[in-house]
Amino acid sequence: MTRFQKSLGVLSLGLALAVPAIVTAHDYESDGRKPSAVLDAGNGQAITFTWSALHWRQEIFDQIAGNERMRNMMNTQRLNALVTIKSPVALQFGEGKVAAGDQKAGFFVDEKGSWFFVVAGADGKPAAKAPLTLNKSGETYDHLELVTLPGATKNAGVLKIRYGTYAASVDFTYGAAG
Repeated sequence: MTRFQKSLGVLSLGLALAVPAIVTAHDYESDGRKPSAVLDAGNGQAITFTWSALHWRQEIFDQIAGNERMRNMMNTQRLNALVTIKSPVALQFGEGKVAAGDQKAGFFVDEKGSWFFVVAGADGKPAAKAPLTLNKSGETYDHLELVTLPGATKNAGVLKIRYGTYAASVDFTYGAAG
């Protein structure tokens, strides 16, 4: 086998591996679809969390809390409006309550490096702010993932959040408890 034939074989193998990855990669932003998680709130009502794609290198995510400039930029331009919540009932995250309807939500990192899940009110200012404890998950997620689960009590839910090697959760209540 000549050197050219070997190079061609390596190139062919590389293309064979790369093409399926290119074909199966999906860009939700281009086609208008976004990933979502839905919690059944009973009586035919659903609380839907829809979020924008977030594909940062792990080291960028790890640097946000410790870098004031990056933290300020992320808090004001990117992190605070990653999630849209559509709810037919009022919600409560932490001590803050938000009305039924469509709400913008996201994440906030304070000067101590503590992370929060924040839901904006009608005026765009934080109406609800719930602390997040980031835990190493043992798995790596190359994209932001949200999952909703029923809570331990009636009218309660849990929003599970995963990104990179971290996982966190936010408890919330809805409807009569919200």
